[in-house]
Amino acid sequence: MKISGRLTAGVALVAITLLGGAGMIGAQEKKTVKIAYVGPLTGPNTAMGIGTRNSLELAIREANASNALPFKLELVSETDDSKPSTGVAAVQKLCNDPDVVAASAHWNSPVALATIPYFQQCGLLNLVSGASVDDLTRQGVAEIARVNTPFAYLLPHLAKSLTADLKIMTIAIVKSRDAFGEAGSAGFIPEYQKLGGKVVAEEGYNVGDRDFTALLTKVRSLRPDAVYLSGLTTEAALVARQMRQLGMQMPLIGHAGWQTSTFIEAAGEAGEGAIVVTSLPFLKDLPGGEGFAKRYAEANFKEPAEAYGPFGYAAGQVMVDLLKRYGADRKAIVKGVREPHDFETIFGKGKFDASGELQPKYVDMAVLKNRDWVPLRK
Repeated sequence: MKISGRLTAGVALVAITLLGGAGMIGAQEKKTVKIAYVGPLTGPNTAMGIGTRNSLELAIREANASNALPFKLELVSETDDSKPSTGVAAVQKLCNDPDVVAASAHWNSPVALATIPYFQQCGLLNLVSGASVDDLTRQGVAEIARVNTPFAYLLPHLAKSLTADLKIMTIAIVKSRDAFGEAGSAGFIPEYQKLGGKVVAEEGYNVGDRDFTALLTKVRSLRPDAVYLSGLTTEAALVARQMRQLGMQMPLIGHAGWQTSTFIEAAGEAGEGAIVVTSLPFLKDLPGGEGFAKRYAEANFKEPAEAYGPFGYAAGQVMVDLLKRYGADRKAIVKGVREPHDFETIFGKGKFDASGELQPKYVDMAVLKNRDWVPLRK
């Protein structure tokens, strides 16, 4: 059968149009690559977990909106319930998903320590944005890096502020009997003593304890200038309330582990005047801080970013940068995080050192005043 030239041309035109349309559709359909958050999305530290997760999600939303990557990013979230066993199960699940190329996992240090071997086994980067114990990045595991500020920076600053600025020269320590509480005590004591401070007591409690009356009665008899609590929000709030019930008016001192909105609510009036060494300057003092606060508010998250939200956002910024440079390749991402190039984050430009710590680190002091954490600047 003979086909006319006009019909042949028409068929060709239709074919070209269809092929072009298919090409356009293909160009619009991007592969989906997953970034994971694992943290306390349930349990006693939920506020910190959700605030950090939301902030990481904001960084991912912005990357997708900018079309800066040849693929679409999806955030997947798993709770670790602040429990090592739950955290291990969550990380194993992520390791078995080939679309997950990087993670920011764990706000609780005991959980983060427990999952190190699993990240190492599956070659998946854990860019920590919450856990503070120094040992996380001191084990030489390439898959572990950190954007937040660990105890090695926080505790010397706390000791100096207490002795030099606040003239608190005797202190009683109340600590949780776990890796976090022990590290927060062990890292503080030598720094404090070196500056002339005296530790008059070091008392432990189990996570989940509710009655601190006997412990605090003993501490009260020693008349320290302050009580330093190395633990997390729930117990810190209970200690604050029970101190005041026992007539103990000395300051309650701590670190960003309980610098939370949950502490404010749970401690009530007893929390007023509590002092913490905080892992960051306040947002107005960060290069990208005010912009982050504005965009977080505009994103209409139901929950506040909390003290560690900026670290979650920074973790997202770093992971997006790694994906731009190295693609969706677990092995390349792990290697790339320690390469000597700048990462632009909410904190300004920074580099990861050989141990996997984002540098520089920032530290500040905060006090709870009128139900708000505000700068302590003497």
